[in-house]
Amino acid sequence: MFKLNNKNVKSIKTYYCFIPDNLYQNSSPVFSGVPSPFMCANDTTTFDFAAYDPDGDELTYELVHPYAGADLTNSVPTPPENFTGIPQVVYNPGYNYIKPFGQSNGSVSIVNSQTGLATFFSPSTGSYIVAIEVTEKRNGVVLSKVRLDLQILVLDCPPNKRPNVTAPDGQSFIIEEGEPLCFDVNATDPDVNPQDVVKMSAKGPIYDGSNNYSGPMATFFSTIEFGESEGEFCWTPDCGQARDEPYVVRIT
Repeated sequence: MFKLNNKNVKSIKTYYCFIPDNLYQNSSPVFSGVPSPFMCANDTTTFDFAAYDPDGDELTYELVHPYAGADLTNSVPTPPENFTGIPQVVYNPGYNYIKPFGQSNGSVSIVNSQTGLATFFSPSTGSYIVAIEVTEKRNGVVLSKVRLDLQILVLDCPPNKRPNVTAPDGQSFIIEEGEPLCFDVNATDPDVNPQDVVKMSAKGPIYDGSNNYSGPMATFFSTIEFGESEGEFCWTPDCGQARDEPYVVRIT
C-alpha cells in the first residue's frame, strides 16, 4: 500500500497480489496502458483494455466488481487469505458493476471478451467506477487473473458523433496458411460543420509483435483526411500458423 501526501490532499492506493504454486512457468498478462478517464455524456465511447501476454496464452476479458481497498480510516488493511475475502465497493441504488452508469436509464457497458475493447454510454454526467479483469489460460487451465480498476468522469461536452469504421467483407476472416489476406477499411465521420479530421491506426500481435508473436508481420496503411480515412490491411501467414484461436487486430 502506498500513501501520497500533498499538503491537504491524500491519495491511497492498495495493491493485492496472490502468488500461485510453481506448477507452470508463467508470466502474467500486462495491460497495454490505462485509458483516458474521461468520456462525454450522451456519446458512445470505446475504451481499449487490451492486455499482452509474454507467453502467448489465451486471454479473455469481463467486467467485474471493483475492490474497495483501503481508506483514510483503515490505512493498513489486513490482507485476506484468498480473493473472496477482499472488500468490494458499494454502488448506489440503481447501479452495479455490470451497469456502472445506471440500470434503467439506457446506459451501455459492454466488453468484448476476446479483445478487451469496451463500449460505454452514459446519459448523465458524474463520477463512475468500472473494473476489467483479464483471465489467462493455457490448454484450458486458468493460470492467473489480473484486473484494472478505472474511475471514469463523464463530462458535459459539445455535440460530437464518432466515425463509423467498416470493412467491406465483414469483421471475421478464414484464410489458408501461406495465402495473402488483404482488405480495405474505411472510416467516415458524420459531423459536417465543422468537419473533423479522421485517421486510422492498427494494433495487435500480428501487426506490432506483442504477445510474443514472431511470425510474419501485417501491414496497415491509411490516409488522413477531413471527414474520412481510407486504409488497407494485408497479412500473409506462414505455413504452420493455423490455430483454432483467432488472430485479433484492432483498427482505431
